[in-house]
Amino acid sequence: MNKLSIVSCGLMSSSQMTLESLAALRGCGAVYSNSVDPVSARAILALGIPLLGGQKRSYPRLFKDVLAALKKHSRVGLLIYGNPFFLNSQLADLLSAAARLAEVEVLPGISSFDALVNMFGMSALSGKGLFIADLNFFMKKPEFSPGPDIFFFAPFRLNAAENAKFKARFIKALAGKYPGDYPVYLVKCNPDLARAEMLKGSVSALPALLKRCDNQHTLVIFSEERLKTLKTPPAWLSFKELDLSRGA
Repeated sequence: MNKLSIVSCGLMSSSQMTLESLAALRGCGAVYSNSVDPVSARAILALGIPLLGGQKRSYPRLFKDVLAALKKHSRVGLLIYGNPFFLNSQLADLLSAAARLAEVEVLPGISSFDALVNMFGMSALSGKGLFIADLNFFMKKPEFSPGPDIFFFAPFRLNAAENAKFKARFIKALAGKYPGDYPVYLVKCNPDLARAEMLKGSVSALPALLKRCDNQHTLVIFSEERLKTLKTPPAWLSFKELDLSRGA
């Protein structure tokens, strides 16, 4: 029976994947992705992985390509950033369709959550804990309490034209919970901490900050405790910080 292998790579470095993942992709007749950019695509091809097309695909196009490839190849790969199933409801639709044509295997993922924890040295949670929200759904009903460290995943969804009213609702919800000058960060992880990107904004400058995000960013609001530690971070926590708090 044909096989579909779901594999993940690092959020920034396409070479950050397990040896098992690398072997699985090299054994495929075709590999597809809707995550990689042209630079990452070249790096993936250099690893001996038969990635077809480096351009980003919409999910409908991705589904069509993968299902067609399963009729031609004994093994097909699907490469996704981070953990394949983390905040990825669209993947379930593809797996349901693919399961009728092939055996499906999901290799262990590389966690985007763990990348954030490591990046900020979060060896302990704040006194009020940690709140995680998927903006695919949370933007429709943004109810939360301020105080904990907060990770808002998939903030790029707010920039879609059809989500304009939800974006306004989300920004209003944050403005009602925090003062205008309270720091808000847009974070893009990198296996090399020195190359990690952290754009600093504020609640009042949130619209300007959101214009800068893509599908690899996480919107982060730290607790007051965590903000104090960021003022004098350990030496290994080295990242680029661009201050957009004035709405630049």
